[in-house]
Amino acid sequence: RQLALQVAGMVKLQESAEMKAAYAAAAKVALDDAQSAQKRRSAVAMLAGAPYEVVAPTVQGLLDPRQPLDLQLAAVAALSLADEPEAGSLLLDGFNRYTPKVQAAVVEAVFSRRNRLPKLLDAIEKGTVPASALDPIRQLQLTESSDAEVRRRARSLLAERARGNRKEVMTRYRRALSLERDAARGKK
Repeated sequence: RQLALQVAGMVKLQESAEMKAAYAAAAKVALDDAQSAQKRRSAVAMLAGAPYEVVAPTVQGLLDPRQPLDLQLAAVAALSLADEPEAGSLLLDGFNRYTPKVQAAVVEAVFSRRNRLPKLLDAIEKGTVPASALDPIRQLQLTESSDAEVRRRARSLLAERARGNRKEVMTRYRRALSLERDAARGKK
């Protein structure tokens, strides 16, 4: 059934009244805390491939730390199939509230579509997403991107963040150099 709905979404049958009703029912079940976890996950899976306008409000409601982790991950997976760049913004908006597993899933979802990378760079620039949330391979993908604008911004942002961190560390160490020395404590 889920696969059939995804295929229907791909062939643009989502404009039919039946598909709209199926998506509305799935969204209702997905957000209903009284439903079993399995039913809710299935409902989210049914929304995968739905138009962004349909899946976005449901995902937004599910990307909440009070929701079960597996449901949050299912919501990220469902939204990752959307083509719209706005999906990246929605995924990144609450990044600092997510668990590490959800953060990792969000990063994967953002990197799954090139049109989301500018939104990621915007989030890094605003401080919504720390540059440290990206592993070295993801940082390299950004700094070596085939998109010249993404590459330029990534090189600038990531280099700036690295310099800022080094300055902070050096400032702390310099202060330590000016403190009074105590050889007896150093021997302990």
